[in-house]
Amino acid sequence: MHSRSHIDTKSLLQIFVKVVSALTITIGIVVLVGWALEIPFLKSGIPGSVSMKANTAVCFLLVGVALGLLRSVQLRTTKRQVTQILAALVFTIGLLSAIQYVGGWNFGIDEILFRDETTHLTSHPGRMAPVTGVAFILLAAGIVLIAKPAGQYLFTAAYFLSLLAFIGNLFGFGLLYRFAGYTAVAFPTSILFILLSLGFLAARPTGAITSLLMSALPGGRTIRLATVLTTVVIIVLGWLIDLCVDRGIVGTHAGLVVLITLLVVFFSVAIYFGARMLLRAEEQEAIAVRLYAMLSQVNQAIVRVKTPAELYQAICDVSTKFGGLACAWIGLVETTDVRSVAFAGVKPEKCGLLPFNIDPESQIKALIAESIRTSNVVTCIDLQVEERNTTIRELFQSCDCRAFAAIPFRLRGKAVGVLSLISPAAGMFQAAAEIRLLEEMGTDISFALDSMDTEAERVKAEENFSKAFHSNPGAMKITRASDGRYLELNEAYTQLVGYQRDELLGHPTSDFHLYLHPDQRAELVQRLHATGSIRNYEAIIQTKPGDTRTVIASLELVLFNNEAAILSTFIDITDRKNAEREIQKLNAELEERVRERTAELEGMNDELESFSYSVSHDLRAPVRHISGFVELLNKSASGLDEKSRHYLTTIANAARQMGTLIDELLAFSRMGRAALQKTEVHIDQLVQQVMADLHVDTTGRNIDWRIGFLPPVFADRTLLKSVVTNLISNAVKFTSTRPTAVIEISAHQPDAHEVVYAVRDNGVGFDMQYVEKLFGLFQRLHGTHEFEGTGVGLANVRRIIHRHGGRAWAEGVPDGGAAFYFSLPLRETSTCQV
Repeated sequence: MHSRSHIDTKSLLQIFVKVVSALTITIGIVVLVGWALEIPFLKSGIPGSVSMKANTAVCFLLVGVALGLLRSVQLRTTKRQVTQILAALVFTIGLLSAIQYVGGWNFGIDEILFRDETTHLTSHPGRMAPVTGVAFILLAAGIVLIAKPAGQYLFTAAYFLSLLAFIGNLFGFGLLYRFAGYTAVAFPTSILFILLSLGFLAARPTGAITSLLMSALPGGRTIRLATVLTTVVIIVLGWLIDLCVDRGIVGTHAGLVVLITLLVVFFSVAIYFGARMLLRAEEQEAIAVRLYAMLSQVNQAIVRVKTPAELYQAICDVSTKFGGLACAWIGLVETTDVRSVAFAGVKPEKCGLLPFNIDPESQIKALIAESIRTSNVVTCIDLQVEERNTTIRELFQSCDCRAFAAIPFRLRGKAVGVLSLISPAAGMFQAAAEIRLLEEMGTDISFALDSMDTEAERVKAEENFSKAFHSNPGAMKITRASDGRYLELNEAYTQLVGYQRDELLGHPTSDFHLYLHPDQRAELVQRLHATGSIRNYEAIIQTKPGDTRTVIASLELVLFNNEAAILSTFIDITDRKNAEREIQKLNAELEERVRERTAELEGMNDELESFSYSVSHDLRAPVRHISGFVELLNKSASGLDEKSRHYLTTIANAARQMGTLIDELLAFSRMGRAALQKTEVHIDQLVQQVMADLHVDTTGRNIDWRIGFLPPVFADRTLLKSVVTNLISNAVKFTSTRPTAVIEISAHQPDAHEVVYAVRDNGVGFDMQYVEKLFGLFQRLHGTHEFEGTGVGLANVRRIIHRHGGRAWAEGVPDGGAAFYFSLPLRETSTCQV
């Protein structure tokens, strides 16, 4: 609070300096304008009074600028030099003016700017008064010495000199403002000198005189009050008595007697109130000393005690012993109640502190509840006149308890209790310093509770860590970072290495040669200090019985008992390693068998393809012979009856179907051997080509084609056209029984990696339990008497799509239509979206 008051006072002083500087500069300019334009009012400010000389106005202008520059305590070199130059100019003008009076000379500086035709109270035209010259000399010298104590004394001398001139002007006493009949000091000039003297003093608040006047201590307040009151009251009383004498109300002798009487009464009253203020300050200082001693003892108790209960009781004991209090009581908040946990002095029950409830109805009224609710110190300087809570006032009237303070304290930022202090003397707990000490006490108690809570959490965390450490099924150890000595280890670790706990604790790990490769440990420690932790490092350790174990080690730099340590965790993977070796052996055998089986299958496939190729070629000649002889018979057998002709037609159709089957079988065989020629394929263009190819089959039919957006893909165009042809021709074929066929071709992109195309129709459909037969070679769900076909087309579709890395599948409902889907992967650079 003191710090904030100091900051506010400093800001006010800066504002005062700025205002005085601006006012001085303004008046200097206005007076010079008055001289330039010959306006008497602007030169004197008061009609009929002596004018402010032009040299005086120039000096005021220079001094005002210097004061404005001196607002900052830390002056830059340039500003400091400018102020020194301004001070030198003012000093020179003032000194030359004073020397002219002393020696009777005229240096020609008085009317260097303007001629002065006035003679009223002016001994030398244009020359500033002797008092004015001396005042400027004092101010200029003070500016030069402003950083030293002498500067403050020079400003003070200028203040008193200008104050005398002001009083002389006010009372018309020429001896004070017109020395030896020379030019008089203008009334505005004396006022401006007073303001400038105070302004320069305020510009350096840490100076010898200013710091005394602005002190927040009782002495400083007394000096400020006495200085202001004495100056103002004496001047006002003197002016009033002088006015009464001038108007004949009282005589000169009577006026003097009245003035003396009033001054005696004033100074007696001022001395009484000053002494009372000092006495009160001393009493408050004594209270603050007691509270400070109490706070000091509380801090010692905080260091000494270990538990909150001990802390509460120690605080109460210290408060009554060192603070001179009647009662000290601590209560903890429990929902809406305050439970007593410690007290000293007068029992809380006697003071009406117990029981106590902080329900919403009483929070505003009760002092303790108010303190808990607002988390602020709440005080009452006299409980017997307290108006905020009638109940508390009545209770305390019957006991020797007057002043009261409620100090809330917090745990983790939340108000958890209150310290109540009761003094037998009224007037305690009212000064800002006392309130600040009480707030510090609450802060210290809160800090102590937080520390104790943190310590309790630390102890609990250590207990939990110890339980987790020793019950962990993984092998764990803690070693000192500096020398590797064992500090702690669990049972799983002793089982892993084969040593007993007592054999390891306190000994360096290097004594046991656990690492099969000794350089591994040095490498681990070096990496650990560089990175702070190591995860999943595989190592081989040698146990006490002499066998080796493969482990996964994880290391972490930690603090253990306030010293740097290494926490190591080991997972025994020996059995897993053995199993991995067995698996690797089995995998190697399996891979060999797979290679052998693959070679067998490749040989069988080659044989099958050769067989298919040779069979197809061997079958072509007989089929062609059959077709040729049937054609010859048709030409030469004109005498055959209708039944015989039907036989020949059946033979021709069967031969043609057999030829188609052979062609498709050859195509199916070649497709497995041909390399893919991938390019960017526009599916929508393929669809249009296939529709054109099927024009003969669709002529005369009512078909509703629904073709959506079909994004391009990277594939083999020839093979993909075969896929599209098969699917669309099937849709045309299996909707031939519908009066209006609906064939929809669309696409969608389920993710960024593939696109799915679909061909839907409203044809005869199929039963989903036979869906896998659709894509089998020579598999058909409908007879040739219903729909023509060889059972090779969909097998070709699946094989082509699989070769492109995609999938092919179908959905259908008997007599409800079918949908055939195939997916193709998108290139990474593809940006097509569906």
